[in-house]
Amino acid sequence: MRYPARALLFSADVDCSRSACGFKHVVQSRVFVTNMGHFDEVNGVYASYFEDPLPTRTCVGVTGLAGGADVEVDMIAWIPPRAAAS
Repeated sequence: MRYPARALLFSADVDCSRSACGFKHVVQSRVFVTNMGHFDEVNGVYASYFEDPLPTRTCVGVTGLAGGADVEVDMIAWIPPRAAAS
């Protein structure tokens, strides 16, 4: 579970950098996990990407995800005004 979570958050980091923002700009996230028994692993990976203050977060156990994924993360980020004007 650690690898899919890390790959997913790395992909999100790349997407954020294209918008001139980063994980420090994330204000809310939703984590969907197919096996809540993996929560501690997913949480450890998740925590390694964020600094205080942490964004609000919801973690939801689901019976399945698109493409057979084990974890999915949905994030909302605030784009700094300077970057938005570019």
